[in-house]
Formats: sequence, structure tokens, C-alpha cells
Amino acid sequence: MKKGFTNHIFFVCMLLFSAATVYFTPVLAFTELAVLILVFLIYRHARSKQRGELAKEIDTLNLPETAAASISILNQPLPACVVRLEDGELLWGSPAFMRLTGRPEPIFERSITDMVDLPLKWLKEGKTACPHNVSLNCRDFSVCGTLARGGDGGVLALLSWIDVTELTHARNELAMREPVVGVIALDNYEEIVKGLPDSQKANLLAAIDDRIAGLTNISKGIVSRYERDRHLCIFESQGLKKLSDGKFALLDSVRELTGAGGIPATLSIGLGCEGSSMQESLAFANLAIDMALSRGGDQVVIKNKHRFEFYGGKAKEFEKRTKVKARVMAHALRELMAGASMIIVMGHTQGDIDSVGAAGGIVALARKLGRRVHIVSDTRNTTALSLIDRLMAHKEYNGVFIDAQNALLLADRDTLLVVVDTSRPEMVESPVLLQALHRVAVIDHHRRAATYIDNATMTFHEPYASSSCELVCELIQYTLDTGDLLRVEADGLLAGIAMDTKDFTMHTGARTFEAAAYLKDAGADTISVKKLFQTDLASNLARYQIVSKAEMIGSQIAIAAAESSVDRVIAAQAADDLLTVSGVQASFVLTTMSGQVVVSGRSLGGINVQVIAEKIGGGGHQTSAGAQLPNTTVAEAKARLTDAINEYLSECG
Repeated sequence: MKKGFTNHIFFVCMLLFSAATVYFTPVLAFTELAVLILVFLIYRHARSKQRGELAKEIDTLNLPETAAASISILNQPLPACVVRLEDGELLWGSPAFMRLTGRPEPIFERSITDMVDLPLKWLKEGKTACPHNVSLNCRDFSVCGTLARGGDGGVLALLSWIDVTELTHARNELAMREPVVGVIALDNYEEIVKGLPDSQKANLLAAIDDRIAGLTNISKGIVSRYERDRHLCIFESQGLKKLSDGKFALLDSVRELTGAGGIPATLSIGLGCEGSSMQESLAFANLAIDMALSRGGDQVVIKNKHRFEFYGGKAKEFEKRTKVKARVMAHALRELMAGASMIIVMGHTQGDIDSVGAAGGIVALARKLGRRVHIVSDTRNTTALSLIDRLMAHKEYNGVFIDAQNALLLADRDTLLVVVDTSRPEMVESPVLLQALHRVAVIDHHRRAATYIDNATMTFHEPYASSSCELVCELIQYTLDTGDLLRVEADGLLAGIAMDTKDFTMHTGARTFEAAAYLKDAGADTISVKKLFQTDLASNLARYQIVSKAEMIGSQIAIAAAESSVDRVIAAQAADDLLTVSGVQASFVLTTMSGQVVVSGRSLGGINVQVIAEKIGGGGHQTSAGAQLPNTTVAEAKARLTDAINEYLSECG
């Protein structure tokens, strides 16, 4: 409580006490009142004298030498005030400053922070300017401060107020008029027009063009088609805000149009903004559209100087791959491996059967090419230990599995690093190894996240594939005969496909069965694959206990948290089990592992668990996703996940 405010309370209390005394002894009451008036006049005189002395002291202070040193503070034209740094009490204000406050005379014995949102921490940190503008009487000010030593030894702060209202308005106006460049792609052009008569095809494409052209009514920009399935649009940033506020309704509008076989048309939109030039904004837009397509399409991706932003991504994916690309990628990988001194294969942290099985396929390819190969894997922290044990039992795998530290010691400038089952640099088994090696090939089937390995020599990224094992099968069959694969390698590749497709029931396309047929010809045994997924009785009981603790969020999403730490495979199996419950369209299971909370999400396709997982820092596919949350408890992770689910449901309407 301020000293002046305390004094005023004292005088009021004494006045009330004198009034109460009238009822008992009027003479004493009037005597007390006279003494009180005398003390108040003496107090006012002392305060006035103190202010005069303060004004003289301030008049002796000059601005720093870098500003006009000859100008007296009391006479400077800028609004200024002096406050005590310790408590922010206003000690003096120039006439110009007092006019800003709307008061004819100085207001003393009040803190400056009571009048305006102006914390003084920046002055204590040695800064000379407030890091943000301050609003006072509907005007914006840039506040500069200088410290000085007062006569009583206290630290005073001289604050100068510079009106930047017009500058702020002009800056905001300029920001709202910055150009945004966009690329709009029709995701499934071939699929929706295939087999349609020319008249129906023309009508469908015209309807899509009309809805895309409607974008100009909202954004006040221009749209022009430059390819049969691509449009270029340019509009101002204020139009981007309108589109985002409307949740990019164009995606839903176009999805209402259906083509051959009732397939809905879907769009991908890549927007580039905040570029230093139109060319840079266009480059951002091209990066954004590539990101949108690599994530399965039917979404909007916004790219600026610092990050990606994602909207949409709710539609079911349609397989859209060609064997031509697989053949080209197989040739490129073979050439890279043939020219490497050594090959190192690395998956994601806490490797699973898909990543280890895919790594086994790369080992088989390296063996065919006569190249030394190693797999970087933490065998103590993996859910694929049964497969690793089977591989290490063969002489071909003697010394193949190594840790990241040994890999760094063995690698040289001609070493090729093959990353499988992830494209995120922070998710690989060893980020240090990824940074150390410059020849990198990436094979991944997950929808691309905001962070990805952008300096890879070769990237085979297919979000429409069921698994990384499927992609590796497509690559190696152009080089290997079925007899070149060890049976255990074929089992591992088939197990990876079976795991990610839930035994060929989820995210499965024609190419998935072709890969499985190739592996069967190579000697893969379904019984051996089944045994790789076997768990003991205690694990099954733990899984059933997790399911029994499930709660419903809304009417379609189940969420369960393990009471104790369980294996990630058990958590994933529990999430699969929850999908068998009537009415459940998506499920999430949380468990602790290695000091962090692991979230496993599964869906039947109607709910995009990848979008939900991304909201808490994870990723994956529309039907299978997850996240790893370090430095948090299960209860905190559950609260974050619940908020993400509710946000997703509100976005979906």
C-alpha cells in the first residue's frame, strides 16, 4: 500500500473519530477537529514543498548525452514523467504527459502501473526502451526510459512517451496488404474423371473451377488456372484471415462434388506469405503444396518464414501411386548404395517391427551389392526385440546391429545413411548421426510433419503406402530375386506390413497385397509372423485392464490411461481393442515409457487421429498415429489430449 494512500486513510479515520466524539463531549470533539485541520494543512504544505524540491532536483537532471543534453527535462516538449523504480510511484509528470492522462494537474502518490499497463521490469534489466507499445487514452506510445539517482538515494526512472499511433496503424495496414501467393491442386484429377463421358467431365471440372473462383469473393484476389489440375491465386493478407476464420470452407464445398464411382473431389492448397518478395512467397507456396500432397491432400498448408500451419486433412485418402516412381527410386537407391563405402540404416526412436523389418530389407539389398552395412538400433528400448533376436541368430547379421556411438566412429564422408519409417529429424534413433552424415536417403510412409529431413539426397515418401516395409519391398524387388532374401527378412517385412495394416484390414491398397505376394514367394511364413506378435499372459491381462479403464469423449472417441508402465505394443493393441467396441470410431491409449508419456491413437477412418496427434506434438496417419510427451505426467498428458480432441471436434463442427 502506498504511503500517501495510507496517510489519506489516517485523516479520514481521524475525521470519523472526531464526529463520533460529538455525541459524548462536543468540546473535545471540536478541539480534535481543529487539531486535525491544523495537521492536515501542515501535511499539505510539506508535500507541496517536497514537490517543489523534487521539481528543482529534476530540473538539474539532463537527458543523456546521446539526446540533446542541453535541454532541461522540465522544458522538453515530449510527454515525460518520473517514477520511483522500486514501486513505480509517479513523482512528477510534464504538462504534456498530464494532458495524456486527461487530468489538469499532476497525480501523485499513485503507481504508474495503476494508470497504464506498463511493467517496469525492462528498466531493471538495463533496457532503455519498453519491448512493446503501450496504450494510453486510445493512443499507442513507444516508451523510453533513463535511470537516475534521486536525492534520497533511491533510483528514479525518467520515462519519455513517443506517440506512434499513426505509425502502428500504417504498419498494420501494410501487413494486411502484404501479398499471399497460393497454389491450388486438384488431388485426384485422374480418379474423378476416369471413365466419365466428355460432357460430364467438362461439367464436373467447370463446377470445380466455379467453386475455386469463388475464392476471390472472400479474399478479393485473383485466381487463374495454369495446368489442368492446378490454379494460382494471389490476394492480400486480410483475405487470408477471412479464409482461416471461415476454416477454408472451399475444401468442404469442393468435396461435395463427386466424380466417377462416387469419388469426392478434393483440393490441396499451399499458401506462401511473409516473403521478402513475390518470388519468395511463391517458393513458400510451392513448399506448402508439396507438404499438403505428401500428407495425403484435402488440406491447406500455410508456409511463412518460420513455420508451417495446417488446416483440414479430414477426407479419406485414396491410393495414388505409380510403379514408375518406385522403379526410378529403386534405381536411385541402388546407385547411391553402390557408390557408398558403407551403409548405415536407422529408424525412429523406440523402433518397432515396421522400422526394423524395413531395415532388414535394406541390409539384404546391401548384401546383394557387396557393401558393408550396419543397423543403428537401441536393442534395450525397442518393441521389436523378438524380430531383432531372430535376425541376430543368423551369421549374416553378425555385428550388423550397433549403437549410434559406434556408428559415428565407423562412418566416413562416403557413408550412406538410410533413414526408414520416419522423415522427422527429431524422431530418428540418433539426431547427431543424421547431422554428421551428408549422404542421406529417406524411406517413409507417414504423412509429412512440419519438420522433416530437407537435405536428403533421395526421398521416397509415399503417404498412401501402408508401411515402410511395403515401400522397401517395392524398392528391392527391382534388384533382388526372391531367393536373395533370408526367410527371417521376408518374415520381418511381412510382419511390418501386417502390424501397420492391422492384419490387412486398415490402410491397405492393391500394392500392399502385391508386396505381400512377393514376400510369400520369398519364403515368408504367416505362422512365424504371427508368433512375432505374441505376448505373455501378464501383458494380455494388462491390455484388458487398460480397456476396462476407458472413458468416452463425445460419442465416438474412447480414451484410456494405463495405471502403470506397459509396453508400447500393449498400448497399441489396447487401442485396437477399443475399436471393436460398438460406436467407437477412434481410440487413444496413454502409457509411460522411458520417462515419457507415449500416446497411441487408432481410428476406423472417420476421425483423423493424425490431426489430433499433431496438436500435441505427434503425427502419423489418418487411422494410426501417436505422440511422445517428455517431462509430463499421464494426468497432464491426458488433459492435453482431451483438449486436442475437443478442439478437433469443434473444428469439424
